[in-house]
Amino acid sequence: MGPLRRLFLATAAALAAVAAPLAQAAEPVTLRLSVWDGDEALKTVRGIVADFERQNPDIRVKLENYPDYALYHQKMVITYAANVAPDVALMDPVNFQRLARRKALMPLNSFFERTPGFDIKAYYPEIVQAHSYQGQCYVLPRDIAPEGLIYYNKKAFAEAGLGDPKTYDKEWTWDLKARPELGRLDFLTACERLMKRDKRGKITRWAYSPGWPELAAQTFGLAMGGTIVDNSEDPKTITTTDPRWIAGYRYTYDLIKKGYMPSNTDTQGSLMQSTQQLFASQKLAMYQNGIWEVPNMRKTLKPGSKEFFDWDICLAPKYAGDRGGAPVRSLSGGSGYAIFSSTPHPEQSWRLLRFL
Repeated sequence: MGPLRRLFLATAAALAAVAAPLAQAAEPVTLRLSVWDGDEALKTVRGIVADFERQNPDIRVKLENYPDYALYHQKMVITYAANVAPDVALMDPVNFQRLARRKALMPLNSFFERTPGFDIKAYYPEIVQAHSYQGQCYVLPRDIAPEGLIYYNKKAFAEAGLGDPKTYDKEWTWDLKARPELGRLDFLTACERLMKRDKRGKITRWAYSPGWPELAAQTFGLAMGGTIVDNSEDPKTITTTDPRWIAGYRYTYDLIKKGYMPSNTDTQGSLMQSTQQLFASQKLAMYQNGIWEVPNMRKTLKPGSKEFFDWDICLAPKYAGDRGGAPVRSLSGGSGYAIFSSTPHPEQSWRLLRFL
C-alpha cells in the first residue's frame, strides 16, 4: 500500500470517528409554551420548565406569558389562524372547545394509551370531562379551581354574633326567602347582620359580593340544579331560560335591592373600587371568588401592613329550598395544557405536558 493511500485511509478513519458523535449530538428541539399566569404562578411554571430542561437536554422551552386572560384566548385563535401557534398552550374548559372544533388541538387519548405508567384515571374525573370534547380529552389538567369560596372578614362575623363560618359552612344554607328560625345557618339572616349603615342610613359595609356580577346568579342557579348548557362536552343550547337560572338572577337582584350586595353603580361609579378592594378596605364582609385569589389576598393583606385584618375562607352555602335540603353544588373552573395540532414536535410536546 502506497503512502498516499495509507494517508487517505487514516484521514477517513479519523473523520469517521469525529462524525459519529457529531451525528448523535443533534441540536435541541425548541418548544414554545404559552400561559396566562400571574406573577406567583409564573415563578412556579418557570421552575418546572427549568427542571424539565435539566432532565430533558434534547428539548428547550421558550415560555411566553400573556397575563390578560381574555386577550390570551383571542391570541391563541389568531396565532393558529396565522400558522404561528405555540406548540403547547394553557387552556381551560371555557375556551378549549372552539379550538378543538377547528381541529386546532390534538386529542390526547392516543398518548394516554401508549405511554407506560400513565393513567388518566388518576386525575379528578370532573375536570378531565370538562376538558373533553366528543369523547376525546384535549387538555391534560393542571389544576382545579373551585369558585364557590367565600373570603370572609372574621372580625365582622364576630361583631355580628355569627361566630366563625368555617366551623359550620357544611350546614350553612340559602333559600329564596329568609329563614330566620335557622339563625346564623341562614345566608340572608347572616347578610342582614353583617350589613352596616351609618346614622344617615348610608351603607358603610356590604354583606356579600362576588368577584364578577354573573358569579352570584350562576352559583345560586347551579345550586338549585340548573346547568348553563345542555351538554358540557358538546353544547348545542344555552339553558339560561331555565326557571332555576331565572330564580338565581332574581335572588341576586334582591340582594342588591336590600343593600346586602353592592351594585355595579356602587363599585364602578361612586366608589371606583373593585369588589376585592371593597373587601380589602373592610367595606365588604364576604367576597366570593376562586381559589386563585389567595396569593392576591396574602399580598394585599400582608400581616404587619396597615391593610391587614384577620380573614379566612369557607364554602359558599348550599341551597336548602322547601325540599328539606339538597346536595352541595358549586361552580368550579380549572386549567391544563394542550398541544396545538400544528406543532412539528408532537412527541416532545407530550413529554412536556406530562412533566408540567
